[in-house]
Amino acid sequence: MIEMKDGVLYVNGEVQVALSADYPYYRDLSENWEDRIIKLKRAGMNIITFYVPWRHHHVQTENGLIYDFTGLTQKNRNVIRFIDLIHKHGMYAIIKPGPFIHGEVDFGGLPEFVEGGVLGEPMLDSQGRVRRWHRVLPAPMDDRFDAAVRAWLTAVRDQVLRPNEYPNGPIVAVQILNEGLYSDGQYPPTNYDYSQSGLKFHEERLQRGGELRKGETAIVPHALDVTGTTQLSDLVPYLQWSETQSLYLAELYSRWGDVLQTKLPVLCNLNPPLSETRGFDYWLTRVVPEKWPVHYGFTNWIGAVSHDDTAFLRYVLLAKRARGINMEENWGFSKLYEHRYRYHQIPFYQTLLALGLGATGFNVYAGVSTDFWTEELDSLQEGPYADCAPITETGEVTEKYHSLELLATLLQDNRQLLLQGKQPDELAFAVYPPYSYLASFVAEDRDLQHLGVHRPQSGKGAVESFMLTCVHDQRPFGLINVETATIHELLDKPVLVMVGAFFLGREVQHKLMEYVERGGRLLFFGDVPHLDEKMQPAEDFSNWLGRTEGTVRLERGEGVVVYQPDNPFAISGISPSFQHLVEGIIGPSTIKCDSAYVFRYHFGSGSAARDMLFILSQLHQTSDHKMSVNGKWLDIRLPAKGSAILVLGRDRVCSALIKGISDYDKSYATPRVQYAGHELEAANPCDWLYQNGYETVANLHV
Repeated sequence: MIEMKDGVLYVNGEVQVALSADYPYYRDLSENWEDRIIKLKRAGMNIITFYVPWRHHHVQTENGLIYDFTGLTQKNRNVIRFIDLIHKHGMYAIIKPGPFIHGEVDFGGLPEFVEGGVLGEPMLDSQGRVRRWHRVLPAPMDDRFDAAVRAWLTAVRDQVLRPNEYPNGPIVAVQILNEGLYSDGQYPPTNYDYSQSGLKFHEERLQRGGELRKGETAIVPHALDVTGTTQLSDLVPYLQWSETQSLYLAELYSRWGDVLQTKLPVLCNLNPPLSETRGFDYWLTRVVPEKWPVHYGFTNWIGAVSHDDTAFLRYVLLAKRARGINMEENWGFSKLYEHRYRYHQIPFYQTLLALGLGATGFNVYAGVSTDFWTEELDSLQEGPYADCAPITETGEVTEKYHSLELLATLLQDNRQLLLQGKQPDELAFAVYPPYSYLASFVAEDRDLQHLGVHRPQSGKGAVESFMLTCVHDQRPFGLINVETATIHELLDKPVLVMVGAFFLGREVQHKLMEYVERGGRLLFFGDVPHLDEKMQPAEDFSNWLGRTEGTVRLERGEGVVVYQPDNPFAISGISPSFQHLVEGIIGPSTIKCDSAYVFRYHFGSGSAARDMLFILSQLHQTSDHKMSVNGKWLDIRLPAKGSAILVLGRDRVCSALIKGISDYDKSYATPRVQYAGHELEAANPCDWLYQNGYETVANLHV
């Protein structure tokens, strides 16, 4: 039986860390498949992921269009044989049938006959312009496109999925859609969908919720500003349109996921926020996984987080929004996306960051370079694809491959510690999506000055600084959707942090009050709400809070609320005032290190207790990083922007994976670690794995 709980994959009740690699079989000679699958398994991978491109398998023949999954018209269309080979070699599979896949395939993998304006209506942006991806993209809610998608997914279900579902075959999960719909999950709410069918979906949603009378036309914003508003109630349509964005995705996940009729976990893969000022708000508007009928997963394509502070923060939000598998980590593309990914230091660091933040596995994208495809599939890319994967297009293994072997070995041997040892959050940020809904349309306070209120702080100036401060202080933290969370879920968070605005749903106001009265500790900053999300008077929380002229600490029931009118996150970066406040409430962090990011897992008790530390250097030179872990000193040597995983017992290092080679920075360190009097050291600069008294060395530098 296959299950997924809290983002963790279970096979017959046993936890499985998702050590996966993507292999685009449709870009390779079928004669190469088995060799590459064997090599991926030898690298420690247990899952192979792959898109199933619609345009590759829906083929025009003399007798018309057919679905070819057996290689009848071209050998590398025989995805059934590809899956059989995965099964033969004892690996699992996650299939990704789209309908849109990106994957650098023409038209994102869609067949040309579904082009917008050909089969059905095109997808439109707020200015009425068609949206394109090589060709005009179809409107997803259009009945004609929907019927074509259903026919495609039905064929995949009947011919590919059902015969190969675990335990009869290797398929353990399915991913549908791609990074939102058309790899657009991070775009502003004015990006789509203003087609007739998209607007109809919005209006019918409002009618079902009693927010719009039948026959009335919804007011829909067409620009990223609130120009023309004269009263606060004029802001409601902006909130409504923004809310539709995540529900739009929920509908497609549900509609097309249901076609598959599978009991296997159905996954999504979200791409990271944009780097612009309102990027976090756009993303938090569209990404509301609590309302989706799929399991959360995420991708990359963000830049080198080890060397780009902006990319780092965007990646933290991506990994912390919900727990799940890192479904695409860039291990193979240096020409298309970021030149630094040719070096194994970069994806290794990034993979460890995702795991440290709570990811339940990772995906090497792509695990194999390929160099055979038709112009019909991809007319734009030069081979090989990917240009610097762990396995080359000729089947040779690279330094990346050897680093990957070490990583997979340590994670597989310590999978229970990784997957079940996630530490409880010391504090959680209360995400209230309607704040991002409005902030997406409002750039600055002055844009709402005419209405006498301030801009809600949700992304930049709120969760961004909160996360950075927690990561810097090595404090376990989480994000919780205060709108959808139950009171029991809130009470699991000992400290709740929220930046308020002039409005807050009445139900949420009462939830916060109950949270405190039942023993929670609430840190509430900024404006105290006096309206609800319909812009109607709602002062329940304000009256309960009482005096708010300055900073106050109030006991309410069994808990405490600390109110501060100033927002400590208003200036981006680490917040010293928040650090001081939290230390006074929670106490000092159990880990202290000024030169590296450290993330801790803990599992077991007594002599069997183990800690797993993910350590990522912040420094640009080889350094000995000193840190206190539960009152004991630990010293580890890392190269510039180096990274490591340690497994600690009571007074010893049980396992260590230290990446001593930072090939991008040209920094090479001899791995060394000392903990509680137990010291280990390699002989030379290398990537070094120590387990149970045995050493394995890769990428030796002498």
